[in-house]
Amino acid sequence: MRFSTLFPVLSTVVLPSSAALVKEGSRCVVSPISAAVASSEEGGLVARQSQVDDTPQILEAFSQCGQDGTIILQEGTYHIRQVMDTTNLRNVSIEIYGTLVWSADNLDYWRRASFDVVYAGRQTAWRIGGRDITMRGFGKALFDGNGQAWIDLANGASNLNGRPISLTVWYGTNVLIDGITWRMAQFWHTFVAHSENVTMTNLDMYTLSSNGRSSQNTDGTDTWNSKNIFIANWTVTCGDDCIAVKGNSTNVHVKNVACTESGATVIGSIGSNAWQPDYVENVVFENITAKHSSNAAWIKTYPGTGYVRNVTFRNIHFEDVNQPIYLSSCICTSWPPPFPPFLSPPFFLPQTCNCNNNNNNNNNNRKRGN
Repeated sequence: MRFSTLFPVLSTVVLPSSAALVKEGSRCVVSPISAAVASSEEGGLVARQSQVDDTPQILEAFSQCGQDGTIILQEGTYHIRQVMDTTNLRNVSIEIYGTLVWSADNLDYWRRASFDVVYAGRQTAWRIGGRDITMRGFGKALFDGNGQAWIDLANGASNLNGRPISLTVWYGTNVLIDGITWRMAQFWHTFVAHSENVTMTNLDMYTLSSNGRSSQNTDGTDTWNSKNIFIANWTVTCGDDCIAVKGNSTNVHVKNVACTESGATVIGSIGSNAWQPDYVENVVFENITAKHSSNAAWIKTYPGTGYVRNVTFRNIHFEDVNQPIYLSSCICTSWPPPFPPFLSPPFFLPQTCNCNNNNNNNNNNRKRGN
């Protein structure tokens, strides 16, 4: 009897995570499940995969080798369908040789499950944190966030709730990220928060809309409540800030960065919370190229409290830039902001600000001539 016509087509392949994870001592080697699943066709029996999820074996590798170990993601395509929280790392080397693709057919999941990063109510799809962490891509690692799906969903909205940052360094100390390429990030490419001694080098980022919808808030990186940050040798094409140094960031050095279609080098925005002072000091931007962008050197604030001190913009080369040097003290659309639950008026509130759309952080309009 022939059974070939009785088997249904398999739409989802589920394998145990161990099928794609090999542990040798303190070394965890991960392979994509798609490489372990062979599509076959014999006598009418077809096996195929449409929703492979490589997240479990990646998280298991971090669990088993994330402290005093090495994690290797081999070449191939990894399908990421779940959030990743890897914030208890210690003395770990992460080597990524493959492509990580974040799913776009479950956007509601990402909006619900992504981790809160506190700043402006934003969220992230992946948090890394701990001490003594190196993440290297060797020029081979590619992070694909399927950003066009998020741009289309936002449909021009600047901050869509739940739209996740691609990668966040969260309470990290002594962190190196090097040699990774981003294509079409979901939101900001990277975020550094509550961290110190963070080095990010040799990164390539590109996120622009392929249709008429705005790709704003696709920043290259933003720093917040962090110190001793070194950024070098970046190429960024995005619809918003290229490098943004936000509140309570100190000792930040940025050099050799090419910014296109962006706001280029930015202090801010800061002062958005009337109840929380923002301080930025000891920042150097040098050897920067800005092309077809809204600004080259930009300091932008809300009418909050705090200060900006000892900031240097050096050797900034620009071409086709609207406002090479721009200081804006009022970028909000309304003021004051909503009060936090633990405060209620009256309390000290800085002067009000009659803002207008001309001062909004809407860099993506630059390439459309606005």
